[in-house]
Amino acid sequence: MITKEMLRALRFDIDAALVAVAEKHGLKSLTTGSATFGPGHFTMKLDGLAEGGKSREAARYESAGFLGLPPLGSTFRSGGHTYTTVGLNTTGSKVLCDREDGKTYLYPVDTCKALVAVQNPTQSKGKK
Repeated sequence: MITKEMLRALRFDIDAALVAVAEKHGLKSLTTGSATFGPGHFTMKLDGLAEGGKSREAARYESAGFLGLPPLGSTFRSGGHTYTTVGLNTTGSKVLCDREDGKTYLYPVDTCKALVAVQNPTQSKGKK
């Protein structure tokens, strides 16, 4: 029987195996995406990104000029960690930020703008 817990474990193993596949084919990344399942079957999407390509979240971030966000790739420190802006969520209310250990966190737009503006004024657009 297919369960949510089994799919989580399977996703971890598939993502680990996809690293070699992405490298072999010159992709920046190749990861599992959304999944649906029933008692006896499942479907899982693959998300790939070519070298030099931008994720949907990064493209969304760069097209949201009206929010006055700092440039994509801006950095800030919070809670003793360094974060880099990498995208914008689908509602445009939170910024996806990669931590130096590879984990991704969501920060409210205003919080992210304020942290970058205070810590790295040269990266900030200076808009509120």
